[in-house]
Amino acid sequence: MTRYEKLSLVLTTLGIGAAVYIGFVQNSINQKLVDINYDPSLSITYDKPANERSSGLLLTNSGKTSITLYNVTLFAHSITDKNRTLASSSAIETVISPGSTVNVGGPDFLFATENIVRTRGEENFLLDVFFKTPNGEKYLMESKVKGFLKNGEVTIYLDSTNYRRFNWTQKD
Repeated sequence: MTRYEKLSLVLTTLGIGAAVYIGFVQNSINQKLVDINYDPSLSITYDKPANERSSGLLLTNSGKTSITLYNVTLFAHSITDKNRTLASSSAIETVISPGSTVNVGGPDFLFATENIVRTRGEENFLLDVFFKTPNGEKYLMESKVKGFLKNGEVTIYLDSTNYRRFNWTQKD
């Protein structure tokens, strides 16, 4: 084998190796771009319900893809009732399309929050929302909810909300 043939073989091998490496890098970039489409963008608001069958908790999907809602749980978060479950709606499997808003929690949530706030004058709550994106990623959205009584009226507002990947298990 001549010196030229050896150099040609080395350069060809390096070229193939570089092409394979670039292919892996490009695949990784493409996967990240696809994952961006599945990043959730949810917001939760409270609107005084028009009837007793509503909780007043409205979940809005502002993301690019649908999400599947699996569970919404409300906890008392005072010193005396640290993380006591007040209301839960499990295994609901509601699909929320992009741009859609749904009422979550049902009347148990409204009843629980209003009764405790009327009894104590004010209360802090934790609201956990468990959902999944179409690519199978599971998330937990945690909201701090505050309620207080003013002039005989119960006022509920959301103090803060964040969500993160969380590998929860589904109960049947």
